Amino acid sequence: VHRGLDQDGNAGVVFERMAQALVRCSTAQGDFEEQEAASRRRKLARYLLVRAGPLVEATTASGEADLTGISALIHMELQILDSQDALYQKVL
Repeated sequence: VHRGLDQDGNAGVVFERMAQALVRCSTAQGDFEEQEAASRRRKLARYLLVRAGPLVEATTASGEADLTGISALIHMELQILDSQDALYQKVL
């Protein structure tokens, strides 16, 4: 039974925390296999951050909670992912 637990601000915060862990262990370094695995983790992190962004922003806009700090983290983490992906592409 799908209860819609992935569609509110709480889910957005959880998605951001999951993505943060993936970002921290996904730097573009090491041999080819390590970089491939890191690339897959970055892809999952990006998916989670893209899902989290609108949920967090909607919660802040509704006045339910002030999640502007989480929104700032999401934007920063997306920039980190862009940088790491660019480094990875240079290696290929």
